[in-house]
Amino acid sequence: MLVRLSVLVAVLSMTAAVLGGCSPALSAAPVRPGPQVSQPEGRHELTEEDVTAWLDGKIPDALNQGDFPGAVVTVVHNGRILVTRGYGYAATGADGEPRRAVDSDTLFRIASVSKLATSIAVMQLVERGELDLDVDISAYADVKIPRRYPGDITLRNLLTHTAGFEERGRNLVTSEPGPFDLDESVRQDPPAQVFAPGTTPAYSNYGMSLAGYIVERVSGEVFEDYVREHVLEPAGMDSSTFDQPLPERLAGRMANGYKTTGGRAQPFELIDSPAGGMTTSGTDAGRFMLAMLNQSQGGALLEEGTWKQMFGPGLGADQLGTLAEGKQMGLGFFDESRNGHQIVGHEGGTVFQAELEIYPNDGSGVFVAVNGEGKDGAAALKDDLMRGFSDRYYPGSEPGAEGGPSVDESRQHARVAAGTYTSSRAPMTSFASIREALPSEWSSIDALDDGHLLQRAGESVIEYEEIKPWVWRQVGGSQTLTVQVEDGKVVRIGDIPAFSLLPITASQRVLVPVVLGAATVLMLFVLAWPLGAVRRLLALRAGNASIGVPLSWWARSARIGAGLTLAAIGAWAGAAVSLMADRTSVGPLALHGIQILTFVGLLGIIPGAVEAVRVLRAGSGVIRIVTALLLPVALAAVAWMALAFNLLNPDVGF
Repeated sequence: MLVRLSVLVAVLSMTAAVLGGCSPALSAAPVRPGPQVSQPEGRHELTEEDVTAWLDGKIPDALNQGDFPGAVVTVVHNGRILVTRGYGYAATGADGEPRRAVDSDTLFRIASVSKLATSIAVMQLVERGELDLDVDISAYADVKIPRRYPGDITLRNLLTHTAGFEERGRNLVTSEPGPFDLDESVRQDPPAQVFAPGTTPAYSNYGMSLAGYIVERVSGEVFEDYVREHVLEPAGMDSSTFDQPLPERLAGRMANGYKTTGGRAQPFELIDSPAGGMTTSGTDAGRFMLAMLNQSQGGALLEEGTWKQMFGPGLGADQLGTLAEGKQMGLGFFDESRNGHQIVGHEGGTVFQAELEIYPNDGSGVFVAVNGEGKDGAAALKDDLMRGFSDRYYPGSEPGAEGGPSVDESRQHARVAAGTYTSSRAPMTSFASIREALPSEWSSIDALDDGHLLQRAGESVIEYEEIKPWVWRQVGGSQTLTVQVEDGKVVRIGDIPAFSLLPITASQRVLVPVVLGAATVLMLFVLAWPLGAVRRLLALRAGNASIGVPLSWWARSARIGAGLTLAAIGAWAGAAVSLMADRTSVGPLALHGIQILTFVGLLGIIPGAVEAVRVLRAGSGVIRIVTALLLPVALAAVAWMALAFNLLNPDVGF
């Protein structure tokens, strides 16, 4: 009876898994987001007094609500630093050290905002004729890059995040002591090229590190020294550095980084210098913005025409197709334009979080940095500050959809665009590729009756209207979606500059239900084995020698494989949870051990298949035949997962 019940449950589990994976997931009908919060009436004058009052009324509450220890905010306008203010604590005292308040000279790590300085360094060498944006990088770098696609990988591709690299960030951040070595970093574990160059925006820290390495090679100067001499010092940024660890003269002013306000200070992080290694103060961030606005007192870092080139689109329609119609990357700068004003900048985050935006045509800029991860990340704080600044001092409206496609045409386009998508910034050739098969990583796009689109990602819900064929803009906002279609199917969607949305694959869609079903089957077989043995033992003691028969060697071997495979699934799950908290928490040796466990467990397919053939030839009953077939099928499902999602790939970089 126990075996029959186990088989029934197993069959139902596998059937539900397969049907659940092959059928579209049921979801609630699309619900439009609430109305956009209206902008303040009229434009506030951008003065020191007004900005100070506005920040003092906003930032302390944001720190308390987000659980951030401290922050610094700087605003520049018309050639001068208008305001730079510190809030909260650089050191909370949680480790027993004295509390230190944040001020304008407190040092913060600014993570990926550092990429702006790297991009400027590249463009300085372009101006001098020492670099060409459109020449293959092999002309400058002696690093072997794995290539899957024809065509050059250029500096333009690196600065616009279109080289085609997968996400590979295991070694991007470390707390190990010692100076950062850029040469070693770009050679160690390079990412695979998974897109043709120039076609698919896919944010890449490695690509920017490679650009910094080229600066180092061509200039003949260590990258950190080059940026200090040619970018930071000319801009008057004497409290800024790419050196890791910090120089002794600056170390005492460094803010501590915290995961939570009440937690312990985190170790100083070593980050790939060109991609995220810069440390600066609020005052120096102001000088940096003035330099990028060509308003620096220390002289111009670049010619006016070069700045315009960097702020404008980095690629054209001949490369990006429809994606060029929406917001896209400049040469190192994100297009953040809104309210009818050109805005460019960058944001970044490790334990520290930062964002910088400048208004090239208005002579203004805003910078914010916080020294903690907060309870929900700093995206809301940064977004509220940046959008609040625009709405308060540069209000305006986006052009409407007048003159765009008809409602019928928009409905047709919306039906094609509707679907489920995942990000182009993802690991795709290592075991970590399984992450993109988790529904939590997906973004859904629904077609509404009026031809609008509704995008849902996590708790975010945004409605878009089509303003020109295959180009949608946020209703009441400035975000865009650009849909690239080939042969009637969506190939990619331009979302945030430097990122794309890709349709999920059939394998990604069915992975979770198939693996849950297979794991249920394996667990039932593993549990049924000792329970069956106990049942037979009790029967023998009761004098009933006729009940049940011992399992054959083939069946026992298959069940051992099932147990090992279950253990491997658990080990992969545990490793994933640990790595999400700390990328260095599970080393290559441990990952290879899990791979070996997976491979050995899946060898159970062989005895399982032999046992199934034996049972079929013996003409056994239906229950026994189904039992014999189900185990190798479940193991085969896990083997499919291991192959489809690279779990056995010897390269465990991610």
